[in-house]
Amino acid sequence: MSPIPIFPDFNNDGSTDLLIQNTTTGVIASWFMQGSTWITGAYFSQSPPTEYALVGVGDFSSNGSTTLVLQSKTSNQVALWFTGGGNHASITSGNFLTVTPAAGWKVVGVGDFNGDGKSDLVFQNQTTNQVAFWFMNNYVYTGGVLMPYTPPAGWTVAGAGDFNGDGMTDLVFQNQTTGQIALWYLNGSTYVDGKVLTVVPGSGYKIVGVGDYNGDGDSDLLFQNAANQAAVWYLKNGAYIGGAGLTLAPPAGWKIVGPR
Repeated sequence: MSPIPIFPDFNNDGSTDLLIQNTTTGVIASWFMQGSTWITGAYFSQSPPTEYALVGVGDFSSNGSTTLVLQSKTSNQVALWFTGGGNHASITSGNFLTVTPAAGWKVVGVGDFNGDGKSDLVFQNQTTNQVAFWFMNNYVYTGGVLMPYTPPAGWTVAGAGDFNGDGMTDLVFQNQTTGQIALWYLNGSTYVDGKVLTVVPGSGYKIVGVGDYNGDGDSDLLFQNAANQAAVWYLKNGAYIGGAGLTLAPPAGWKIVGPR
């Protein structure tokens, strides 16, 4: 079975939804979307300690249940929160990963990189820029791979999705100075090819999520700027084909955190 991106659909309407977190209180909410249109939202039943940031979402047990990924800003520890109930808004249980990443390694993406139907984690070293994959079975670390090629300085992983329609999870990068966007096409955890998008987002717009927001089966990009304005870029085979602003911007103090 080929690995495919797992995008959350919290209200089971067939559309990719998104997550937001309050950067002060740590409260997490889901936003139910129809493309770029906000429908409604729901707060999760529990909030993590303020030292834990929401860093991604996936399905780590291959049971169709959405899992939130949290990482401590102080200890670097990673935790999984499993969801259930109506609109998947209840936190039913949680576990810390069996291994804690070394200092400087941050979760930057979630995808299935070994084809077992379960989500894995992408890390990037905040000093060296190296990229690594952790293969997961639920909350159990089963092995890892360090990518042999390190992206140039200034390029950071912004998320994971299938950008060339081959059924494999790829990576998207953004240059933190120029705003340029690059795609790395992968076969599992192996780099196959890459491209830089010909279109550059407006100043200050950072990639905060990856999902299929127009229902064409291709991964799209979600952006947010410092003024909290948000927009989606529709991609087809790794090429920009259009975009739209979200009909509702997150309130002040709230940051979109995926899916990524």
